[in-house]
Amino acid sequence: MDQKNISTTEFPLRLGTSIVKLHILSTRYPKINLINLHSDETTSIKVGKAFLQNHQGTFSYLSHNPTRNIIFHLNHQEVSFDPNRMFSKSGITGTLEETNSFSKEALKINLGFPFFLIIGFLVLLKKLKKESIIGKLNGPINMSLLRLMI
Repeated sequence: MDQKNISTTEFPLRLGTSIVKLHILSTRYPKINLINLHSDETTSIKVGKAFLQNHQGTFSYLSHNPTRNIIFHLNHQEVSFDPNRMFSKSGITGTLEETNSFSKEALKINLGFPFFLIIGFLVLLKKLKKESIIGKLNGPINMSLLRLMI
């Protein structure tokens, strides 16, 4: 399969003062879905892209700072969380506490982050990027707007 048969979609998300991007690469008839949540796992990103050269599938990855945790600034404070733990309130609370980043506002932002990923995947799977609210927004998605949508 050559590169021109792979579509690439990118969704920027504003977290505090930082931007996290969801990249989705997909073949026309995806059969396997792969995801990488950590920017520092560059080998897995290379392997995911190489996989799509010979197989039908979707490969999604997040790009942010070159570390395992996603780091952003909120009210002049650095907030850090492990994206593996963003799928439950107890996981989010635990990772924010472990990184001394816990605040009610940081918790609210982190609770909305998985929905951003789900919306990105739904847009791709339904081929609705132009009709979706994501396609109509200029610039990165703001988490406060996303919380109003859910």
